Amino acid sequence: MSLLLWLALYLVILLFCLWLIRWGGADLLGREYLSIFLISHRAPTWGSEGIKLFAWLTLVAHTIWFLIGVFKPDTRYLFF
Repeated sequence: MSLLLWLALYLVILLFCLWLIRWGGADLLGREYLSIFLISHRAPTWGSEGIKLFAWLTLVAHTIWFLIGVFKPDTRYLFF
């Protein structure tokens, strides 16, 4: 996987998490069944604060994995 594609995938995840955390996405999905498809099958029971926590944890984990993948390219294929 090229560095450009690696960066593009990270930016998509980053924007999705920021939408959930900062731009009202968690409030929109907190009571909707659309969160089943976008987040998890348990997400409708979490509420907006639980979805924000999930987004923070996802963002931290993906940022660590992104930084490792930038400096050690073999790890980019770890889950693909």
